[in-house]
Amino acid sequence: MKLGLKDKIGLPTARRLRLGGIKRIFLILFFLAIGTATYSDRLLSATPNIGQLETVALFYGTWPAGVAISPTGRIFLSYPRLDDSPAKYTLNEFKDGKLVPYPNTEFTQLDKSRPTETLISAHSIFVDPVDRLWVIDTAFLKSGPIIPNGAKLVCIDLKTNKIIQKITFPADVVLPNSYLNDFRLDFTRGQSGLAYITDSSERGPNGIIVVDLTTGESWRKLNNHPSVK
Repeated sequence: MKLGLKDKIGLPTARRLRLGGIKRIFLILFFLAIGTATYSDRLLSATPNIGQLETVALFYGTWPAGVAISPTGRIFLSYPRLDDSPAKYTLNEFKDGKLVPYPNTEFTQLDKSRPTETLISAHSIFVDPVDRLWVIDTAFLKSGPIIPNGAKLVCIDLKTNKIIQKITFPADVVLPNSYLNDFRLDFTRGQSGLAYITDSSERGPNGIIVVDLTTGESWRKLNNHPSVK
């Protein structure tokens, strides 16, 4: 017959051993927590103070989908035309507390008859290291589907405020129910770089769109793959 711990050394002693083990575990966890907190405090204290927080703008109702700030401090905001947006224009520069259509009124005002020449519905925006503003036009309005030939990737030179590149997509890359949501730029590949754009449509297949920024060619990848759902 095998004897348990309480049979060998007695119940009170066994309880003390178990409680002692629990206390040791608790103390180890306690000191680990203190050590982690102390290390975090040291990291925070070592971080240089870059200024005080300040309120730049207040948004009521619908807020912008995209915010981008240039190296010189210029602020750009995008308002997709999906609902009752308070912004008359889909792409704006925030100047002196007001939304100013950017780069001009003609390009940012809705005109379904000229889908390749105007912005239908700007979503994600990004300022790159050489002071260029990149804009995704989903061409998707509240009612859907997208405006044919309206989806595009636009590049604007912030030094001149001129549009320097517009890349549209073939019908087998951007589908009728596509929604171009977010994008990333990789300037280490190819001559001018590559763009990776997510299609996060709720009405059609999802996927990743790869764009050659030199030639303007594009390809649809991972179409309806589980990894992009």
